[in-house]
Amino acid sequence: MSGAKQRTETVLVVGVFDLFHAGHVKLLEKARALGDRLVVIINGDQLTASYKRQPVTLEADREVMLRSCRYVDDVEISNDYSIRDAIVRHGVTQVVHGDDWEIESYKKQIRCDDAFLDEHGVRLVLLPYTPGISTSDIIQACADRVTDFKVAANGR
Repeated sequence: MSGAKQRTETVLVVGVFDLFHAGHVKLLEKARALGDRLVVIINGDQLTASYKRQPVTLEADREVMLRSCRYVDDVEISNDYSIRDAIVRHGVTQVVHGDDWEIESYKKQIRCDDAFLDEHGVRLVLLPYTPGISTSDIIQACADRVTDFKVAANGR
């Protein structure tokens, strides 16, 4: 038996995690199964608003929800696109995202090129996106219900 220390597999997932839902949980469960530790970076309110929309749930509340998830070992909030520092600090071996992103586009989003990933021994893994549920779908369903309630209230 060898005395060599086995490398810890640390998986990193980056996302907004607004209106935390079953699709998020399934992604985190699958990501955690790929390694020994799961670190989550929450895209902060300022960063998210700069490329998407203002999150419905505040970043501090999203952090509380993610810390309560049994698959997650560590959580931090970032308002920076680059995840390079987190990769180095946490000894990340895999970066995981849903396959709703094209891989080259995702590497640009997280400011990591092949040279950096190779230098640090990091694999980029895209897991299947959970069909039928998304934060955007939840927001739209809420808007539709508000409209339905208003129509029903006016019809009385």
